[in-house]
Amino acid sequence: MRRVLAIDIGATNLRAALVGEDGEIAELRRTRTPERGILSVVGDLVEDLARRADAIGVASVGPLDIRRGVLLNPPNLREPGEIDVVGSLGGRFGLEVVLLNDAVAGAVGEWLHGAGRGLDNMVYLTFSTGLGAGAIVDGRPLLGARGNAHEVGHFVVDYRSELRCGCGGLGHWEAYCSGAGLPKLARRLLRERGEVASRLREIDRSSGSMDAATIFKLAREGDPIASDVVREFSRIAAAGIASVASAYDPELIVLGGSVYLNNRDLLDGEIAANLPEYSLGDPPPLAPAALGDLSPLMGAAAAALGEWRPQVRHKRDRRAPPRPPGDDKTANLALQGGVVPLGGPERKIFKQGLVRVLSSVHQGGVTTKTPPRDPRGTPALKGGEGGQTPG
Repeated sequence: MRRVLAIDIGATNLRAALVGEDGEIAELRRTRTPERGILSVVGDLVEDLARRADAIGVASVGPLDIRRGVLLNPPNLREPGEIDVVGSLGGRFGLEVVLLNDAVAGAVGEWLHGAGRGLDNMVYLTFSTGLGAGAIVDGRPLLGARGNAHEVGHFVVDYRSELRCGCGGLGHWEAYCSGAGLPKLARRLLRERGEVASRLREIDRSSGSMDAATIFKLAREGDPIASDVVREFSRIAAAGIASVASAYDPELIVLGGSVYLNNRDLLDGEIAANLPEYSLGDPPPLAPAALGDLSPLMGAAAAALGEWRPQVRHKRDRRAPPRPPGDDKTANLALQGGVVPLGGPERKIFKQGLVRVLSSVHQGGVTTKTPPRDPRGTPALKGGEGGQTPG
């Protein structure tokens, strides 16, 4: 049985797993994301796992350039400059490496193995250190020119805002509704409501180390400012979710990320109650990520296994030269924008236009495996209801 190494490079944590073609995780590892030398730490973490793998799939915070296999100075990582993920890991281990944005990988994971199984149109939203999304539209993940077609965290939700996102922009959704942004929102409310006594104010004055976990903890204890911060977070989250729904027309929106998954008791009802106010027509159902915090990891594994592949693939094994893209019908169809279902007759479904062939990069065919319909259906939190769904 084939096995692949899946890696998730997050702003706070690194995860890696050896995954079989049956979707089973043989071994899982985690560690904190370092401030410098990220790829060296990743390599050391997976050194022995890579020797048992046939390929590597990497899900990473963005922005990135999948054509070149690099991260482009991600604002939520503390390591500056370009990070050559494909070159470093492919060169070290001599394996094919597939690079994806972590939210796109999360969408693929939930689409093939989780809450979105059997759907042709869905969005995965992650509320964690940052805020991101991946979208499946008409049975295919959206990528964009460089793999950044889904940076919804940089939607502007308030053009008058003075809250600055980690990327430097003002009024971005991520500046409000993320682990990194929530303390900024809290401090704004503390300034606006200077007369209100709050334990949150005392913590901020004494240590300045207020974080998202502290805010949610105090909200559960009834702190007035912390409770208002959570309500404001939920309302802005609902407005952003409504914008995402208008952009992608999904059958389902899957919510993930540690900020959301660890605080569903405070967020589910508030988001659902506010969502209709901002929605065009009936809002789509919402569901928690069925794979929990492993959604991006499983999406990266699926890409490495070939269950789904981005158009640009990188092969760093120098033992065999890359095959010219015109060598078989599958590659030709991919270059013309065709989609080839695995295990079935080749047929062109959709015309995207010609993809530029880069002489230095092996262009792989896009292959999709339509996920089987799940007779159990998808558990969902309806947009207009306040109940919770098991995660």
